[in-house]
This record gives sequence, structure tokens and C-alpha cells, in this order.
Amino acid sequence: MEKNSVSHLSSYSISIFAVGLFVGVLLDIFFPMRFMAEPLNQVIGLVLVVIATMVIYSAEKHGETYSRTRKNANVCNIDDFTNGPYKYTRNPKYLGLSFLLIGLGLILNTPFIIGTSILSGIIVNIYFLNKEEALLEERHGELYKEYKSKVRKWL
Repeated sequence: MEKNSVSHLSSYSISIFAVGLFVGVLLDIFFPMRFMAEPLNQVIGLVLVVIATMVIYSAEKHGETYSRTRKNANVCNIDDFTNGPYKYTRNPKYLGLSFLLIGLGLILNTPFIIGTSILSGIIVNIYFLNKEEALLEERHGELYKEYKSKVRKWL
């Protein structure tokens, strides 16, 4: 894997979410705290987990389709970027991971997992997404800039 590739940066970003979950679980073990009335938190958390799973799955399927299309054609167009969940957010996998972990925190009724999930999203946004987007702009030029102007980074 090329050191300055989108895939390379993406693997670090996903690792940040995993570390955030791990830290949240450890904090909950050592400092157990509950903050919402059950079962409301569990219902909201379950809804978030289901939405997150659908968003991540859809993003993965779109990525597979895009990869197959790119192998057969040397040129991409704006439709390559604006299908599936990428029509609504430039980062559906990270958005889905954030929702998944926040939903898990709600189901388990622990503010630590929710907090570390939000912190992980902020870290990924600050340190990795700008670099990923710069690489995508370099690779796709004006096409990606047009996409950026039409679709939000998160929601």
C-alpha cells in the first residue's frame, strides 16, 4: 500500500475509531456511569446502529462498483462520485462508523464510548480527511472540486 494513498490514510482513520472504542470501554470499566433512562437509549442506539450498518454497507458496495468501473475505463465522471451514500456525504464510511459507535454507546448506556466516538470523528476530520481530500483533488482535479462544492463533508 502506497504511503500517501487514500487507502493508507483510511486505514489510519479507521484505527483511530478502534482506539477510541477501546479507550471508551476501558473508561467505562474503571468509571462506570449511566446517563439515560432505559429503554429509550437502547431504542435510539439500535436505530443508529441499523442506519450506520446500511450506510457503511452501501458505501462499500459503491466502492466495489466504482473500482470495477475504473478498471474498465480510464476516465471518471461526476456520477462516479454522486451515487449511493456519496450523494449525501463525502465520507459515508466515517459517518457510519461514528453512528455505529455512538449507537453502541447508547445501547450500553455509557457516555464514555459516545464521547470517545465523537472525539475520534474530530481527530479523523482534522488530521486525515483534509489529506485524503487533497489526494483526491490531485488525482481527479476539477471533477473532485466540483463534487466537493456540491456535497458536504459529513452531513
